[in-house]
Amino acid sequence: MLEGEPPTQILPIPIREDGRQHTGAAINTVLGKKYEDAGSLLLASSKGLGWGGTVNAELRRHNSLSGASFIQPINEVAIALAGSAEIRRRADGAEQRFESRAGVSCICPKGVSVRYLNIDGDSLDMLHLYLSKDASGGLNDRDTNAEDAGLVYTGGIFDPLIHQIGLAIAEELQASTKSNRIVFDTLSLALSARILQRHTRADDWARSDAYISSQNAKGLDPMRLKRVVEFMTENLSEDISLSDLAEVSCLSMFHFARECPIFCVIAIWSMLPERSKDDDHIQGTAGRTTEGLRAA
Repeated sequence: MLEGEPPTQILPIPIREDGRQHTGAAINTVLGKKYEDAGSLLLASSKGLGWGGTVNAELRRHNSLSGASFIQPINEVAIALAGSAEIRRRADGAEQRFESRAGVSCICPKGVSVRYLNIDGDSLDMLHLYLSKDASGGLNDRDTNAEDAGLVYTGGIFDPLIHQIGLAIAEELQASTKSNRIVFDTLSLALSARILQRHTRADDWARSDAYISSQNAKGLDPMRLKRVVEFMTENLSEDISLSDLAEVSCLSMFHFARECPIFCVIAIWSMLPERSKDDDHIQGTAGRTTEGLRAA
């Protein structure tokens, strides 16, 4: 780069399903294609940030948008962060019309046939979170239609917990740096837990046995805790995931997260030798999201 020349701006890359996102979409599907086609501006993307596909996130700015009909390819949660706009959308039922402003979210399950999606406003920044097909193991992995997905097609939700999870993810997303994967696993799990608690169909068939059994968790027993600490100690240089720790303890991710809350994991992590002193930020993020797993 020549002296005095402004730095080259690296444009964010739309997320594609490449087999590691586990969304259930076909390989090479652009997860936010409907927004790309409608001309929304991609501000930031988790593509290339080493989040391991646990949290697939895009921050987009929508101006007036009129989307054609589409079949929703993935489970998606959209959270408004800034600006405001009127959203009108319709699937098989009545039209959903609501004002989207900071903190308002909506859910679009995999397989829903959406007749139209219109956003009318000057500028609306939204965080789009593309979930795994089974919502981190909390949903039964059944067929591809919306009813089998188990989630409810709903919008205009104001849930302070979902908002806080979205803000934590957006903060890390805009930093555009690789961060501790355990934190993002927990953010995704907390979001999935909240949605499973509040926004699934009434029948328990939609929720997996792993999720249901996790509701009675009482705390990690000493033997499992010992295995977790030993694994973390032996893999200091690795990008450990929450699923790694759950596997070591022979529990599902939901069960492990209830037995051993994330702030405990981070506390253990920070006390291990050779860890950086950059863990205060991680602990802060963990503290904001652990409540999601306790509440669900």
